[in-house]
Amino acid sequence: MGTKNPFLFRVTFMICLFVFSKNLFWANKITKAFEALQEFNYFEAKQLFSKSLKKYPAPASFGLATIYSRKDNPFHSLDSAYKYIGIAKKTMSDLKLKTKIKLEKYNYSEDAILELDHKISKAFFTICTNVATVNCYNDFIKNHSYSLFLSSAVKKRDSLDFVETKNLNSSKKTQEFLDRYPETYLKEDAQNLFYKQQYFEYTQKETIIGYMLFLSECNTNPYKSQAENKIYLISTSSNNLKSYENFIKDHPTNRNIPEAWRKLYQIFMSNEYNTSKFEVFLKRYPNYPFGNEIKNDQALARLVLLPVKIKNAWGFMNLEGELIIPSIYSEAGFFYEDIAAVVQNNKYGFISKSNKFVVDPIYDDVSDFSDGRSIVEKEGKYGMIDRNGYSIFEPIFKEIGPVSEGKVFVRKDSLYGYFSKNRISLIPEHFEEAESFENLQARVRINGKEAIIDSVGSFIIKPFYDEVDFYTDTLLIFIEDEKYGICNRDGNPILAPQYEYIGKLTDNRAIIVDSGKIGYLDENGKIIITPQYQIYPNYQLYSNFKSGIAKVRKNDKSGLIDINGKVFVPFNYGEIGNISDIIACMKNNKWGFLNNMGKEQIKMNYEYAESFKNGCGIITVDSLMGVIDKTGKFIIPNVYSSITWLEGSDLLLIESGGIYGLCDIDGKILIKQEYQSINMINDQFLMLIKGDQMDYFQLKERKLIQVKN
Repeated sequence: MGTKNPFLFRVTFMICLFVFSKNLFWANKITKAFEALQEFNYFEAKQLFSKSLKKYPAPASFGLATIYSRKDNPFHSLDSAYKYIGIAKKTMSDLKLKTKIKLEKYNYSEDAILELDHKISKAFFTICTNVATVNCYNDFIKNHSYSLFLSSAVKKRDSLDFVETKNLNSSKKTQEFLDRYPETYLKEDAQNLFYKQQYFEYTQKETIIGYMLFLSECNTNPYKSQAENKIYLISTSSNNLKSYENFIKDHPTNRNIPEAWRKLYQIFMSNEYNTSKFEVFLKRYPNYPFGNEIKNDQALARLVLLPVKIKNAWGFMNLEGELIIPSIYSEAGFFYEDIAAVVQNNKYGFISKSNKFVVDPIYDDVSDFSDGRSIVEKEGKYGMIDRNGYSIFEPIFKEIGPVSEGKVFVRKDSLYGYFSKNRISLIPEHFEEAESFENLQARVRINGKEAIIDSVGSFIIKPFYDEVDFYTDTLLIFIEDEKYGICNRDGNPILAPQYEYIGKLTDNRAIIVDSGKIGYLDENGKIIITPQYQIYPNYQLYSNFKSGIAKVRKNDKSGLIDINGKVFVPFNYGEIGNISDIIACMKNNKWGFLNNMGKEQIKMNYEYAESFKNGCGIITVDSLMGVIDKTGKFIIPNVYSSITWLEGSDLLLIESGGIYGLCDIDGKILIKQEYQSINMINDQFLMLIKGDQMDYFQLKERKLIQVKN
């Protein structure tokens, strides 16, 4: 071994001593910095930490970040705290283990760095929450990518930005939002908003062109179905055949084409509905896609069904008495336009002849279908539906009138107006009362006065008087303060309102009552027969002229006069019946008959008689009623308690002891006397009730129909 060099040894020793002393110096400085920090000597601590940055970047940066994060010193700066905590995190793994251990007593550790980082991040997040701006949150998200508050910041940023975007109300701005934040939690809401805004921007004018342009340029927009629905509604708003024809031709791919075809079919069939129209429809529309349905409807249309009650439930039978629809309904009506109202679970709906609901039972009441429409009631309000159950008018009205001349009157609040049967507003709601249109005119009340309007709401007769009615085409009957007068169409009186009654013209004569006496006017409102005749019950009906003759009373006796007031039959009768070819009359408490010349044709032999109708007269002998011919010969013997004409027919109801039957004018018994009631349902059928049994009588075929067991 060589001899040690004493000089080299001394040099080496000095170098080691210098390094050790230097390390000890820096170590003492960083510990002193933490000690100063513990004593809240922020000036010294800051100075020492700053000088230790190069040697001990992690603990020195941590110390500086601590100082800058605290608010109890003049150096508070979150930006500086953020800067130094970043350095501390970045360099914390470079610190030697023994230094870490030495600094633990000053609460320095990697966990402490992360905890301080969290506090600084929280402080920045709190500032953003208070400021609440998109830019603030964007800065936070950019600078605090590892923060526990990052997710919340992103949500709050997106939420704020979305609110601002919605306020701009532009699909372009909403798309920019989606492009800025492709992963936003609001992506679905923003996408829906975009679609909605895009739809609105194309269609805000609600024109067919706008909706078609939308469909052409926005194929992925889910509002496509709404656009097609709008095109359908606008195209068919007039709800007539032509509108549906044009829609089907112009929009063949529209989702509503099947409904349009069915609607076209329904409208076609609803107008003057009859079974012959099926073939007419198919001939006119050979491309109708549901031909099999028409064939089925055609077969069902020929089937006549009548409601029948069996064991407290209603069903329907055919003309042979076979039960076709079982008795499962609590109420049932007749079929009109091939559908019938029924009640199920206390609610009204409509069924087809195949016993399928075409209108669900959701209404409190309904009217039978007429002109393709039914008035429906729901929760005390009224609406109107078509034969498919489609709401023409939602049930929001206090009153809706029936369809008449294609129009309906409605009252939503206190005033009336008019719509078409297809829901098109025709005349605004400004009338206090309204009636249905008849002969292109309707009676209304405005400002307490009655008027008559035309189909566009213009006054035919202005509201001059309390009540008005047509007398002729140019003259009007009016009422003012309960007195009757005649005026022209400008409201100028022809006869002052001083009369108790003025009737309508019949045979160019009208009843007028003055001072309790009956007289007559001509068509010009001139008094032709001076008021001189007595008032009697129902004179407004029985004293009208018919066939140039009128029944009047004088000195408590009845007679007949002609249109000039000449006595046709002297006032010798206690009573005279209705004007007819053979007129019933009563003298000395006995009834007989006069011919059309005013001569007695059948002697006064009866306790009671009615003027002839359908070639025969009803009479009473010995308190029992019968029917005689023009010679006085009995057609039906006087064995009944009562005999009355069945309204609108040439048949007679016969009754004894409250039990009814039916016979014809030849005396032939058509229905035996065994029913408690016989009522005319329509011009085709009578309903017969016997206890719990319900039967029908077919008038045309004169056929009794009873349900088979």
